[in-house]
Amino acid sequence: MSIELITILMFGSMLVLMLMGLPVAFSCGTVGVVFTVILQGPSAVNIVPTRIFGLMVNYLLDAIPLFIFMACILERGA
Repeated sequence: MSIELITILMFGSMLVLMLMGLPVAFSCGTVGVVFTVILQGPSAVNIVPTRIFGLMVNYLLDAIPLFIFMACILERGA
């Protein structure tokens, strides 16, 4: 299966799920898990939590919600 076809199928699936009223986060997650199972096999789904945990222990990512929080405080404080 070519990368172009996979891209079109994933984007179309996500668009259909969002048009059905599913939130963006759940649409992305559903499409990601379904296409992981289809393209890589069911055993590949077990790898995802270990990869996510490895990324979440990166302390540099703490700055993102703190900058958003700071912007909210500055917006309301003026």
